[in-house]
Amino acid sequence: NVVDTDGDGFADNHEVLGGSSPTDPASGPDTDGDGWSNATEIAAGTSPTDPASFPAADIATELWVDFNSNQAGGLTSAGADPQDSAAAHNQSGFSSYHANHEVIAEFTAGTYSAFGTSVTLTPVWPDTTRNTTMQSISRSQAQAESWDGDARNLMRDWIGVDSRTAEGGNGPFDGSTGSPTRIELVLGGLPAGTYDWTSFHHDVEHVFSDFRVEVSTDGGTTFGPLSPVQTMTDGLAGGAPASPQIYDGPAVPGSLDPRELPSTYETTFTANGTANVILRFVPLTEVAVHRALFGINGFQLERQP
Repeated sequence: NVVDTDGDGFADNHEVLGGSSPTDPASGPDTDGDGWSNATEIAAGTSPTDPASFPAADIATELWVDFNSNQAGGLTSAGADPQDSAAAHNQSGFSSYHANHEVIAEFTAGTYSAFGTSVTLTPVWPDTTRNTTMQSISRSQAQAESWDGDARNLMRDWIGVDSRTAEGGNGPFDGSTGSPTRIELVLGGLPAGTYDWTSFHHDVEHVFSDFRVEVSTDGGTTFGPLSPVQTMTDGLAGGAPASPQIYDGPAVPGSLDPRELPSTYETTFTANGTANVILRFVPLTEVAVHRALFGINGFQLERQP
């Protein structure tokens, strides 16, 4: 019944799964502190003892982006381009999109080298002009530690929506009643091809709102069908309202791999090489605060051979 036998801040079951000793405080599941567990690094062929060696995107075939915020010691973007601004909590192996919280001027196009070209990423809030709806959230270190799995910095920050009317949103929306407060991720410059998309939707605090997603491959002229309803996962007990299930990483139900969280959204689309691809996230929101917000931690995009 002991959660952390050696008192090193990592749960015993996380240490066992991560390949470290639960009885030795000098032995942690992420020996080099790069945000990836020893077990994951060994499986990926990177060194679990070298902080400069970690799983990373292959820019010839992949684009991985971590959304970062200036909150909670995340550094300020200082008006720099979102892909270039230093971010304290950027996940190793991911490119960064860093914007100051609720600062409209900061949510500009980031440009990334991927797929043999330059790809742009722009967040858009199509249903509001209020900056207080446009969220760029970073949680505290104590809150971040509620996630014991891989990619801890990825899960710490998110970009998203505050749907509350007092903050400029459109209020509760259940998919038919009310009006949505949506966020779009607009991808420009993708070469023609078929792509696999994975995005992460976890809050290391209390947010656990429902959401659906629709995709346009013709620059927003038409959108495909809405995805089935998914629910953000959260990592801390409590909240208003409290979620029925928290996810800390290795605990049951759970996994060290954030891709295996039930909140993770996956889809496949085909870009025509000319038009923007738009992923439109449609939060299904309520009045209570932790069902009124919605977030995207980051994403992994891979081009099929």
